[in-house]
Amino acid sequence: MSATLHQEKGRDYRKFRITRAALLVERKSLGRFDGYKLDWEDISFDSVVQGRGFDVRQTFLLVSVLLNFVFAFWVVWLLWAGIRGTWWFYVPAVLTGLCFVYPFYLLAKEERLKILYGDSNVTFYYRPEDEERVNAFIAQMRVARDAYLRERFLKIDELLPLDDQVKMIQGLYLAKRISREDLAEVMEEVKMRRLFER
Repeated sequence: MSATLHQEKGRDYRKFRITRAALLVERKSLGRFDGYKLDWEDISFDSVVQGRGFDVRQTFLLVSVLLNFVFAFWVVWLLWAGIRGTWWFYVPAVLTGLCFVYPFYLLAKEERLKILYGDSNVTFYYRPEDEERVNAFIAQMRVARDAYLRERFLKIDELLPLDDQVKMIQGLYLAKRISREDLAEVMEEVKMRRLFER
């Protein structure tokens, strides 16, 4: 099973790939690149959505800086009346105004992240256009994790003490990492082994 999710935000990105034994993650943020592997045992599916909406303080700061620039150009306008009709005045005024378009755009833009907590956290961009893809990918992660846990832990190993294995499987059930049916199946196998040991 190999499923991928690729997310981009500006020049940053996050890539996730599901393998049989782990989740592979690549991410680039602020020019820094990370690539790592998260074992299925380290990922929990307790999630939270965090976001950043409209920030009044940053907006107030940006507006005050913009008003200072406007005031400075107004003073220049009044002091040097002869410069008004020339491009020496209009070009810097227009360029300064354009410099404030992108920061206002960033302030108005909502940013949301979905974080899966565990021994290692997995963080997805969770913008409205990403919600459906992220939720589908998390469902695929659950299926891969369950298949891995069944393959790895739900087979009784004759070389290990039976009671320790039963405790480990019960711990997986209590941690909600395997289903009740999986636990019942293993307990039935343990009961049959104990009958044959007598």
